[in-house]
Formats: sequence, structure tokens, C-alpha cells
Amino acid sequence: MAIGLAGCKLTERAVALSVAAGSGLVLDVAMAADRLVAVGEHGRVVFSDDRGGQWQRASTPVREVLTAVAFADERHGWAVGHGPVVLHTADRGATWVEQSIASDKAEPLFDVVFRDARTGIAVGAFGQIWRTEDGGQRWESVSLHEQGEGELTEPMGVSGVPVADAHLYGIACFPQPGCAVLFAVGEGGVMLRSDDAGKRWQYVDSGTAVSFFGIVANAQRLLAFGMFGRAIVSEDGGETWSEIETDTERSLFAGTWLPDGGAVLVGNDGVGRHYEPGGDRTAPLGYADRDTLTAFVPLGSDAALLAGDMGFVRMPLSFAVASRVSANQRSN
Repeated sequence: MAIGLAGCKLTERAVALSVAAGSGLVLDVAMAADRLVAVGEHGRVVFSDDRGGQWQRASTPVREVLTAVAFADERHGWAVGHGPVVLHTADRGATWVEQSIASDKAEPLFDVVFRDARTGIAVGAFGQIWRTEDGGQRWESVSLHEQGEGELTEPMGVSGVPVADAHLYGIACFPQPGCAVLFAVGEGGVMLRSDDAGKRWQYVDSGTAVSFFGIVANAQRLLAFGMFGRAIVSEDGGETWSEIETDTERSLFAGTWLPDGGAVLVGNDGVGRHYEPGGDRTAPLGYADRDTLTAFVPLGSDAALLAGDMGFVRMPLSFAVASRVSANQRSN
């Protein structure tokens, strides 16, 4: 299915969706089969079975901010957040239970990924890495300091913080599907790689000291993004990275790969950029408001869901060939 978002226009005015469940600030959205599941402030989880038209409030046992959500399959998902807190669902996000994480520090978790329904990794503030091999019944801390010598314990050039203590804001499995390698990114341009399901990590030179807020993967590529509109892409499994010109200095908070191999990045002040594989530039999305955007989810070939501090907005999109040509000419 080909989806072209470069330079896309709204076919009608974007409609803000009223959410009776009270979504508030939304920080992440994931798919559980055809169900949308969103997390955010006050421990809220909401879900929709009609592409974001109507939302229901899920049952959760916490009120801490939930920062990320991920599903291993259509039923089993995990959410992480401040506390640190880890929640698990086995019914597509309708009800959640808290899983124990033996942390002696009240520092947040920022992202989570599961390779399958048993093996997962969560990352967070001050170099936190937690992993499970039993679906979250037990979470074990992975200490980067204990991995010993070299670049993991050396200070970063700009902040002077050791790499092992840097905030980790995002994590991704590569390839998708498959998940042979893990990449984590964060403060000061830190990038880490694990080839053994998160047990041990090695430092990767990202070529920048600008903080990354996230990283996403598909079957062929990795895309990392963050402060000041910085974005880099790898075409060879993370061995080398190339910078993408985003034409913005606004921070990029979330990214999504599209079925056609392109990607969308969204972030501060309503910024939205579309990237086509093989290029070195991006084209703008047709979102005019200045909301803080934290998620973008394609809803088939005719719409997408945006989420952020405004709650949810569903955008009908026009995928005109002319827009794609215009974006290509701009990159030449």
C-alpha cells in the first residue's frame, strides 16, 4: 500500500476529537491489532476501536504520568512512566495491572519495547535500563557502570555527564519485524547498541551532541530524532548514520514509519515532517496549529491520528502525486 505524505494537504479541516474519557495530555499511542491505545498524565489510558472516533477510559491502578506504551502482540502490552512504574495488560489495553520494579530511586522511565511476549526492555532517566525475560513478572536492572571500561563511563563532551548516567529517552528493535539488535538514544546525542537482547550495551558514535528524544525502526532503516529538529538515518542496521535536513529547529518528539517506507516526525509547536527513503531532506505536513505533538499513527491510506497536549486530532489527508513531485524537486 503506497502512502505519500510529502507536502500533504488536509482534504478538510482537521477535526479535534472530543474524548468523553478525558484524555488530557497524551504522550504515546500504540496499536493493539486494530485498537488504538493511548497513555498520558494522571495514569490515564484510553482506547478506541473505531479509528479514534470514540474513546473509552481503561482501568489502571496508578496516577503517575505514563510516558510510553508498546504491544508485543494484539493482546499483551506494557506502559511505563514516572515512579518508575510499569503496567501490563492482557486484554488489548482495557484493564491494566502494575508490575513490580525494584528501584530505590524515584526516577521516570521514558520508553519500552518488547521483542516478544516475554522479553522486554525499558529505559529512563540517569541511564536506567530494565529488562525482563518472563513478561514482566520480574524486572532486572542493567547497570552500564558495571559493563566496565571505555566509552560507557567516560564523560560526554558537552555536559560532562558519563554516558552511563545519561537520560535515555527512546529505544527501538531492529529490524521490524525480527528484532535482532536494540538501539537506545538519549541525552547529549548518546546512542547505545545491544546485540544480546539488552544484557550488554556498547556506545555508538552518533556524530552529534544534540539530545535524541526517540528512535524508530522498520525492516530496512533506523531513524533517530530530537532537539533542534535533528534527525539522522541509517540504511545499514546502525553501522553508519546520515543527517537529514528537516528545515526546522523545533524539537522532534515522535516518529513513525509508514507502509511505503517513508516516515513522519512530529514535535513542538505543531511541527510535522515527512521523510522519503533515500533522501536527505523532509517536507512539511499540513498541520497548522501550534500544539505539542507526541504521536502520529497512520489510519490506513486515508487518515492519520495526531496526539499531544490537545488530546487527539484526526486528519483526513490527500496523497496527491503532485505533492510528492514537489517535495522531490525541493530536495534537488
